[in-house]
This record gives sequence, C-alpha cells and structure tokens, in this order.
Amino acid sequence: MSLPMKIDSIRWHAGGVFVIGIAVTQTLYGWVGKGFFWMHVYPAMLFVSSFFFFWVGIRAWRYEED
Repeated sequence: MSLPMKIDSIRWHAGGVFVIGIAVTQTLYGWVGKGFFWMHVYPAMLFVSSFFFFWVGIRAWRYEED
C-alpha cells in the first residue's frame, strides 16, 4: 500500500469514527442527563475513541511499502 493510500485510509476511518461518535454522543447526552454524562460517559468515550485512533494508525503504518 502506497503512502497516499495509507493516508487516505486513515482519513476515511477517522471521518467515520468522528461522525458516528457525534451521533452516539448526542443520543447518550439526551438519555442520561448532563451530570452523569460529563462524569462517566464522556471520559469513557474519550478513552475508547483515542484507543481506536491509535489502533487504526498502527494498523495503517505497520504495512510496508509495496
């Protein structure tokens, strides 16, 4: 996989995760209320999203140029 293809792949993954994350965030915010959301849901989502971005980045850059 060439470098531009790697970058494009990362961009698509990040964009999809971002859009899905916003939708899930809005839904949870409406369900659980403000206090519980900021104390519990938001930190958990930050952790999961940062882990996913890290994993996608490692997966994309691990492949050698062909």
